[in-house]
Amino acid sequence: MLLKDMHKLISIPLIWSRWLFIFLSLLMLSLTVFPWGILAQSSSLDIMNKAPILVDGDVLFKVGSFNNFSAQQRADIINNTLAQEVRSPEPVELVIVQDSQPTVIRNQTTKRHLLSVTEVDVIEGTNTFEQAIIWKNHLNKALQRGQFERTSGYVHQAILLSLGIILGVVIIHGVLIYYRREVFTRPLWPNDSINRRNI
Repeated sequence: MLLKDMHKLISIPLIWSRWLFIFLSLLMLSLTVFPWGILAQSSSLDIMNKAPILVDGDVLFKVGSFNNFSAQQRADIINNTLAQEVRSPEPVELVIVQDSQPTVIRNQTTKRHLLSVTEVDVIEGTNTFEQAIIWKNHLNKALQRGQFERTSGYVHQAILLSLGIILGVVIIHGVLIYYRREVFTRPLWPNDSINRRNI
C-alpha cells in the first residue's frame, strides 16, 4: 500500500513538469512568432538605427536618419562623397560651416559638402557644433591617410617592403632546409655509420 502511494506522489510532479514544459515551450514559441515588445518599440528603434561612415573600409563614426533619408541612405551618400574626396589630388582642408540649420563639414579646397551633422547624430552631452569638431578630426586624419596611401611614393615603398619580406622568407626557408639536411642526415654517434654498414 505504501509503495502505491509513493508512486502516485512521484508521478504527480512528473505530470506537472510535463505541463510546465509544454506551457513554457508554447510561451517561447509565441514570443518568437509574435514579438509583442519589439512591435511596441519599432518607432524608437528606427530613431536609434545608425549606419557607418567609412573611408577605405575603416569605420569612422555612425550617422542616423535625417528628413526623408534613412540612416543607410544617408551613409551611402556620405560614403560616396568621401570616396570621391579621397581619390582627389586636391589637399584636404576641412571647415565647419554653421550658416544653415544643420552644421555642415565641407572641404574648403574642393568646395565639396561632405556631410551635415544633425541632432540625431550627436552624442549625449554635446551639440551639433561640438560633434562636428570631433567628426572633422576623424575625417581629416582618414582622408589625408587615404590620399597619402594612393601616392606613387607610398605604393613604391609598399612594393619594396613586400619584396623584402618575400626575400626574407625565402632565405629563412633555405636556411631551415640546409639545417635539416645537415643535422638530421648526420649520424648521432661517429661509429654509427660504420655499424650500419656492417649490419
